[in-house]
Amino acid sequence: MFQWTHLQLEQLTSCRTQNPNNKRLDSLPSGLKKPYDEIYARIKEQDDLAQEFVDRAVGWVMCAAKPLTSNEILSAIRIDIREGEFQVSGEINENDLLFFCQHLLVIDQQGIWRMSHLSVMEYFEQNYWTLQKAHLHVGNTCLQMPIEMFGPNDGLYESDDEIESSELTVDETPPRALGVHVDFQKYVQLHWFVHVRAQNESETSQISSMTALLVKFLGTPHPQKGQRLL
Repeated sequence: MFQWTHLQLEQLTSCRTQNPNNKRLDSLPSGLKKPYDEIYARIKEQDDLAQEFVDRAVGWVMCAAKPLTSNEILSAIRIDIREGEFQVSGEINENDLLFFCQHLLVIDQQGIWRMSHLSVMEYFEQNYWTLQKAHLHVGNTCLQMPIEMFGPNDGLYESDDEIESSELTVDETPPRALGVHVDFQKYVQLHWFVHVRAQNESETSQISSMTALLVKFLGTPHPQKGQRLL
């Protein structure tokens, strides 16, 4: 009930004249889905990049292996891996992301990004993507980033134990600068395997993109290794 009231107040204060406020009071929805639908519609109206930032931010917060700081999430959402390409957009700051999110995500007193309410996660899971799909996007990002920085691996790891305990250090070649914060690079190093393991229950067709990235990242000294991971 508190979240419903909060959302309605935010909707009312976003109106610029008295008449829209009166109209809003005459048509207050009884549940949370409609307010969230309206918020997400406003996000879409901002511009395509704003929606992409919000979608990525929500996905990362949904499935992150640990609470995310601004240094981590502001770098993570800049990475676009759609259609097999790796692109890094221009920098974005906290205030811009908060504005784009329209109160769906907030920063707490410890500087951690989180859902403003548990119902936000439920809304996205029920209407847009599952936790599994969020893990798939994040996992693909974590695998693609070191490939972009260092190039594909030629078969560095000899056992599953080495794979699970590894940090993403491929060779001594100077890395390609991607312009992402070192805190985000550390997250990728330490937690990539969490998101790969999360695909254990996924259908094969849903993880074909991750399988291809695993081959590039891990190399192919043992053809069956990628199957054991998934």
